[in-house]
Amino acid sequence: MESGHALVFRRFMSQCDAKAYLAAEQLAMRRRAGLWQVPVASPARRASTANSAAA
Repeated sequence: MESGHALVFRRFMSQCDAKAYLAAEQLAMRRRAGLWQVPVASPARRASTANSAAA
Protein backbone atom coordinates (compact mmCIF):
# COMPACT_ATOMS: atom_id res chain seq x y z
CA MET A 1 0.00 0.00 0.00
CA GLU A 2 2.74 2.50 0.95
CA SER A 3 4.54 1.87 -2.33
CA GLY A 4 1.42 2.93 -4.23
CA HIS A 5 0.84 -0.40 -5.95
CA ALA A 6 -2.61 -0.92 -4.48
CA LEU A 7 -5.69 1.13 -3.67
CA VAL A 8 -7.94 1.00 -0.64
CA PHE A 9 -11.44 -0.16 -1.55
CA ARG A 10 -13.46 1.30 1.27
CA ARG A 11 -16.48 -0.88 0.56
CA PHE A 12 -14.52 -3.93 1.77
CA MET A 13 -12.83 -2.46 4.84
CA SER A 14 -15.22 -3.66 7.52
CA GLN A 15 -13.06 -6.63 8.56
CA CYS A 16 -9.57 -5.15 8.43
CA ASP A 17 -7.42 -2.50 10.08
CA ALA A 18 -8.99 0.39 8.15
CA LYS A 19 -6.86 3.08 9.78
CA ALA A 20 -3.62 1.36 8.78
CA TYR A 21 -4.71 0.87 5.17
CA LEU A 22 -5.97 4.44 4.84
CA ALA A 23 -2.78 5.84 6.38
CA ALA A 24 -0.64 3.79 4.01
CA GLU A 25 -2.66 4.96 1.00
CA GLN A 26 -2.39 8.59 2.13
CA LEU A 27 1.38 8.18 2.49
CA ALA A 28 1.64 6.83 -1.06
CA MET A 29 -0.51 9.71 -2.33
CA ARG A 30 1.70 12.31 -0.63
CA ARG A 31 4.85 10.64 -1.98
CA ARG A 32 3.26 10.35 -5.44
CA ALA A 33 4.36 6.71 -5.41
CA GLY A 34 3.25 3.93 -7.76
CA LEU A 35 -0.25 4.55 -9.10
CA TRP A 36 -0.20 8.06 -7.62
CA GLN A 37 2.52 9.17 -10.08
CA VAL A 38 0.02 9.37 -12.92
CA PRO A 39 -2.84 11.87 -12.79
CA VAL A 40 -6.10 9.88 -12.55
CA ALA A 41 -4.57 6.57 -13.59
CA SER A 42 -7.76 4.48 -13.57
CA PRO A 43 -11.45 4.44 -12.63
CA ALA A 44 -10.47 2.71 -9.36
CA ARG A 45 -8.01 5.51 -8.59
CA ARG A 46 -10.67 8.13 -9.32
CA ALA A 47 -13.08 6.33 -6.97
CA SER A 48 -10.43 6.07 -4.26
CA THR A 49 -9.59 9.75 -4.54
CA ALA A 50 -13.28 10.69 -4.40
CA ASN A 51 -13.76 8.48 -1.34
CA SER A 52 -10.74 10.06 0.34
CA ALA A 53 -12.23 13.50 -0.07
CA ALA A 54 -15.55 12.31 1.34
CA ALA A 55 -13.98 10.48 4.32
